[in-house]
Amino acid sequence: MSAAPPATGLPGVELLRVDPRLEDVAASLFWATFPDRRLAKAAADRDGRVPLLIDAALGAREDERWRRALDALLRDRAGAGAFVREVRDRDGRREELALPVAPEAYAGGSWLVGPFATEAAADGWAARALERPWVHDVVAHAGAHYADVFRGDPDAPAR
Repeated sequence: MSAAPPATGLPGVELLRVDPRLEDVAASLFWATFPDRRLAKAAADRDGRVPLLIDAALGAREDERWRRALDALLRDRAGAGAFVREVRDRDGRREELALPVAPEAYAGGSWLVGPFATEAAADGWAARALERPWVHDVVAHAGAHYADVFRGDPDAPAR
C-alpha cells in the first residue's frame, strides 16, 4: 500500500482482507482496475490480515471487473498457492486473499497451512500442531492438500 498515502475519512466499505505478503500487489491491482476509486487500509485483524477499504461498494459491473482482475492475479501467483476464499465466522462474512503458510512457519491463527502431499499428512500435522479451540478441515488446492485452520466451537466435542 505504499504506492499512495492512506486515505482519511474513508467510509470504509471492506473490499477484502489481504495477507500482508500480498498487500501491495492487491492495492496495485485495485488501482490499475479502478484508477478513479479510493482505497485505504485498516488495522490488521487478529490473524494479521489487512482489511482493504474502498470509498463505496462495487456495482455489479465493477464487481465483475474486480473478479476478472483477481482471477488473473491468482493465475499469476498459482505457483505460490495464492487463493481467495469466503470466510463466515462470528465476525460476519468476508473475502480473503492470501498465501498458504508453511507448516513450520505456522504460529497460530486462522490460516491455510501447507502444502502437504496427502490428506493424511495434513491431518497428521494438525493433530500434532493444533490445540483447542483450533480445528481444521483438509482442502485440496493447487494440486496439494492443506489444513484450513479455524477457531472451532470451544464447547463442541473433540474431533
